[in-house]
Amino acid sequence: MRVNRGQEFVIGGCTHGTTTFDALVFGVYEQGKLMYVARTRNGFTPAPRAALFRKFTGLEIAECPFANLPQPRGGRWGQGSPRPRWRNASR
Repeated sequence: MRVNRGQEFVIGGCTHGTTTFDALVFGVYEQGKLMYVARTRNGFTPAPRAALFRKFTGLEIAECPFANLPQPRGGRWGQGSPRPRWRNASR
Protein backbone atom coordinates (compact mmCIF):
# COMPACT_ATOMS: atom_id res chain seq x y z
CA MET A 1 0.00 0.00 0.00
CA ARG A 2 1.36 3.38 -0.96
CA VAL A 3 0.44 6.51 0.96
CA ASN A 4 1.28 9.92 -0.45
CA ARG A 5 1.40 12.76 2.00
CA GLY A 6 1.25 16.35 0.86
CA GLN A 7 2.34 19.63 2.32
CA GLU A 8 1.15 23.07 1.31
CA PHE A 9 3.77 25.79 1.04
CA VAL A 10 3.60 29.57 0.83
CA ILE A 11 5.70 31.49 -1.69
CA GLY A 12 7.29 34.03 0.62
CA GLY A 13 9.79 35.55 -1.76
CA CYS A 14 12.04 35.11 -4.75
CA THR A 15 15.53 35.85 -5.91
CA HIS A 16 15.87 37.87 -9.09
CA GLY A 17 17.27 36.54 -12.32
CA THR A 18 18.07 38.53 -15.44
CA THR A 19 14.46 38.98 -16.65
CA THR A 20 12.28 37.03 -14.20
CA PHE A 21 12.86 35.29 -10.88
CA ASP A 22 15.80 32.98 -10.37
CA ALA A 23 14.41 30.98 -7.42
CA LEU A 24 11.26 30.85 -5.33
CA VAL A 25 11.55 30.87 -1.53
CA PHE A 26 9.01 28.70 0.31
CA GLY A 27 7.71 28.62 3.85
CA VAL A 28 5.02 27.09 6.04
CA TYR A 29 2.99 28.67 8.80
CA GLU A 30 3.74 27.32 12.27
CA GLN A 31 2.06 28.91 15.29
CA GLY A 32 1.16 31.99 13.26
CA LYS A 33 4.69 32.60 11.94
CA LEU A 34 5.95 32.00 8.42
CA MET A 35 8.92 29.63 8.70
CA TYR A 36 11.46 29.23 5.88
CA VAL A 37 11.69 25.68 4.53
CA ALA A 38 13.44 25.79 1.15
CA ARG A 39 14.06 27.53 -2.13
CA THR A 40 13.95 26.06 -5.61
CA ARG A 41 14.98 26.98 -9.11
CA ASN A 42 13.66 23.78 -10.69
CA GLY A 43 10.45 22.98 -12.49
CA PHE A 44 9.81 26.19 -14.41
CA THR A 45 10.08 26.54 -18.16
CA PRO A 46 10.48 30.08 -19.56
CA ALA A 47 6.79 30.81 -20.34
CA PRO A 48 5.32 29.75 -16.96
CA ARG A 49 8.24 31.42 -15.17
CA ALA A 50 7.48 34.74 -16.91
CA ALA A 51 3.72 34.42 -16.26
CA LEU A 52 4.30 33.76 -12.55
CA PHE A 53 6.76 36.64 -12.32
CA ARG A 54 4.14 39.01 -13.78
CA LYS A 55 1.70 37.91 -11.05
CA PHE A 56 4.24 38.96 -8.42
CA THR A 57 4.33 42.55 -9.70
CA GLY A 58 2.97 44.92 -7.07
CA LEU A 59 3.08 42.37 -4.24
CA GLU A 60 6.49 43.45 -2.94
CA ILE A 61 6.93 44.20 0.76
CA ALA A 62 9.90 45.86 2.45
CA GLU A 63 10.35 43.46 5.36
CA CYS A 64 11.24 39.79 5.38
CA PRO A 65 8.11 37.69 5.97
CA PHE A 66 10.07 34.76 7.44
CA ALA A 67 10.66 34.38 11.16
CA ASN A 68 13.72 32.17 10.66
CA LEU A 69 15.41 33.02 7.35
CA PRO A 70 18.92 31.51 7.42
CA GLN A 71 21.94 33.76 7.09
CA PRO A 72 23.69 33.82 3.71
CA ARG A 73 26.62 31.43 3.49
CA GLY A 74 29.21 30.48 0.93
CA GLY A 75 27.74 28.80 -2.10
CA ARG A 76 29.08 25.85 -4.00
CA TRP A 77 31.56 28.05 -5.86
CA GLY A 78 32.09 30.59 -3.08
CA GLN A 79 29.72 33.29 -4.34
CA GLY A 80 27.47 33.20 -1.27
CA SER A 81 23.74 32.74 -0.95
CA PRO A 82 21.74 35.69 -2.34
CA ARG A 83 19.17 37.37 -0.10
CA PRO A 84 15.72 37.18 -1.69
CA ARG A 85 13.80 40.30 -2.66
CA TRP A 86 10.47 39.79 -1.00
CA ARG A 87 7.49 39.27 -3.21
CA ASN A 88 4.89 38.09 -0.76
CA ALA A 89 2.21 36.07 -2.52
CA SER A 90 0.58 34.97 0.70
CA ARG A 91 -1.14 38.22 1.71
